[in-house]
Amino acid sequence: MHIPEPARRVLTQAVADGVAPGATAALVDTAGAVDALAVGRRQDGPGVTIDTRYDLASLTKVVATLPSVLRLIAAGEFGLDDPVGRFFSGAGWFQGSSLAEATVRALLTPTSGLPAWRQLFAQAGERRTAMAAVLQSPLERPGQVANSDLGFMLLGAVVERVAHARLARPNPRG
Repeated sequence: MHIPEPARRVLTQAVADGVAPGATAALVDTAGAVDALAVGRRQDGPGVTIDTRYDLASLTKVVATLPSVLRLIAAGEFGLDDPVGRFFSGAGWFQGSSLAEATVRALLTPTSGLPAWRQLFAQAGERRTAMAAVLQSPLERPGQVANSDLGFMLLGAVVERVAHARLARPNPRG
């Protein structure tokens, strides 16, 4: 078993064309045999290895958070124009442009003003502390479109609060 040559060419060409600095692929058969490919360099310099980990936050947005938000809105649990402060009363506490006033719609579009990202991994060792940091993030340009990982982290927390269940918990009903 080997990673197909067309897949190898696509990844190698993507790195050569600058589409991505690096990429990995792995193929595992039912017996557990593995073939792996690593090409390119990480943005911070070292070469990519099969152990290089990538942030899949954008994928999580589409396959977990967004459908959950839409399902809860359809069920009447909350609305697009509900403010973050409905779910987290301390959001944006003592800030001029307060995250508490940003709506679910602003988080989805994304026009809340939350920054694209923060080094939460360097600021917080646990999930609750990281979410507290997100809830106190100063808004940068409310009303302007800026893709924000923080916005979708917050939407995930809204879903969890309303549904009384973690997004990461498997659904026993499929």
